[in-house]
Amino acid sequence: MTAQSAETTYPKLLAPKGDGEMLIWPDAKQLLRDTWANHRALRGDAAGRIAGVPLTHLRRWMRRWLGHADDAAPILATGHQTELYHPGVWMKNVVIALAAQRIGATAIHFAVDSDAPKHLVFRWPGGGFPITDDPNLTKARWSGALASPTRQHVEDLSRQAKAAASHWGFQPACDDFFDTLGHLAEHNVGLSEAITNAHHATDRALSLRHQTLVSSHMSRTTGYLLFVHDICARADEYVRVYNAALADFRHTHDIVSPGRPMPDLSLDEGFCEVPFWLDDLADGARKRASLARSGNKWTLFANDDQFIFDAGVSDAWVAAEQLGAWLLRHRLRLSPRALTLTSFLRLAVVDQFVHGIGGAIYDQVTDRILRNWHGIEPPRFSVGTITMYSPAAAGRQRTALEPLAREARRLRHQIVGDRKMQMVKEISSAPRQSSERSMLFSQMHRELALAARSDPRMAAHEARLAEARKASTLDSQVFDRELPYTLQTKDRLMHVVGQVAEAFR
Repeated sequence: MTAQSAETTYPKLLAPKGDGEMLIWPDAKQLLRDTWANHRALRGDAAGRIAGVPLTHLRRWMRRWLGHADDAAPILATGHQTELYHPGVWMKNVVIALAAQRIGATAIHFAVDSDAPKHLVFRWPGGGFPITDDPNLTKARWSGALASPTRQHVEDLSRQAKAAASHWGFQPACDDFFDTLGHLAEHNVGLSEAITNAHHATDRALSLRHQTLVSSHMSRTTGYLLFVHDICARADEYVRVYNAALADFRHTHDIVSPGRPMPDLSLDEGFCEVPFWLDDLADGARKRASLARSGNKWTLFANDDQFIFDAGVSDAWVAAEQLGAWLLRHRLRLSPRALTLTSFLRLAVVDQFVHGIGGAIYDQVTDRILRNWHGIEPPRFSVGTITMYSPAAAGRQRTALEPLAREARRLRHQIVGDRKMQMVKEISSAPRQSSERSMLFSQMHRELALAARSDPRMAAHEARLAEARKASTLDSQVFDRELPYTLQTKDRLMHVVGQVAEAFR
């Protein structure tokens, strides 16, 4: 399979600094070539097996579940937590949509609703408003547990955002987002579904065509549970491969912290942590999934019941169905953690996965796991991101406070003229750590402060510095690449779409 080999040195990818600067790695032409190469290899006889099932069979099952029956066309995908994401994340949707359009493929955004809630305040320069009035906003263990906002809350949010926008001098592209959010408030959908659909409506208004899927729907499928069963049935072997991949990554990048880029999985004689969350759907509780050893097998317990993972099952599909039925009976869910989700998607579902900068770092670990656990060369992944500040920052230079602060210090020490050097000499001649030296030092600063208060040059400079601090506060608001992408103007977003479309042409 065409892939980053074990000896590959991954490029150091950094988020662009300038407004409107984008990154697509590898370049657009290579990304399309890699997509087709991945597609051919993952359909081939050498693609490997999962739980004894040919990977080609698992991929065909998952893609049919997605409604993608035509194996002749690749799937390009990306994913992100269901949150109010910034333009850098949105850029991944632009890449998959336009790359798929170029080669007649399918583009899918996987909205991850099993991660802890974050970035759920709709922020704008100088303000913000929670996206939902669900009282559990700060308590829920995963974002999929939160309710969508009420109609009144959406109206309040929209009104506040529009009131703030009236002072900006530009019209943000959030109308489709708020309209969809308000419409869904009258239907029984969760917050993750509502945000996903509202973002999708915004993208469609920008002529971007991609599908969306909330990832928890996939967690109940037999195909996904087959993948889970394979890991859990040989949990100790998997954990050794997983931890070795992390150790190799840390060694390569001179990382000494044991928690970076994520912690090891724990393993001892009787217990083994596996890379899933065990979610209790009845009471909203969550814990790291751990298995107990029972003879030579690994077991998951729920109350007085247990599920035994057997690596020697004759039919992995049946074992996956039994696992699904057991979890459903106990209202439990095994949600994938970050590396596990992208491992599954890259192997069993898609042909090209587009990451952001952070995901690309994580997937250097994933590549090691795919290679050493599944025994195949991992399919190539790609990266897309962009830096876009608030349109209010257009044509604006950041305020530099440090030169003004240095000038203030220089003026302050020049005000008393030669008297300053005389005081410094007196301090130097006093015994070190003596009360006399301390007293002279305090006296010097009192004289400098008194002189500064009465000197017009200092007063004028302090006024300039105060104005610069106000401007710097505004800078921190408008030069913020983390603001929701729907705060951009439609023209700015369409300009990015045009640039990426041109790259793929």
